[in-house]
Amino acid sequence: MRLLNGRAILELKYVGEAPALFKQLADTFQLNPEPVSKYRLAIPALGLAPQKGSDAPTELLSA
Repeated sequence: MRLLNGRAILELKYVGEAPALFKQLADTFQLNPEPVSKYRLAIPALGLAPQKGSDAPTELLSA
């Protein structure tokens, strides 16, 4: 199962300003930081909520 077609999540954690190594990684690999919720991506992918624009029921499935 793929959550992001042609994309990946690289999570780098730090306090304050990004370390020089993280900045170098972003420059080297032309990474564009953006907020993303892995939880919110997983819910519809796992069938626990409908995809946007689908005709699926709107309630969450119970476990």
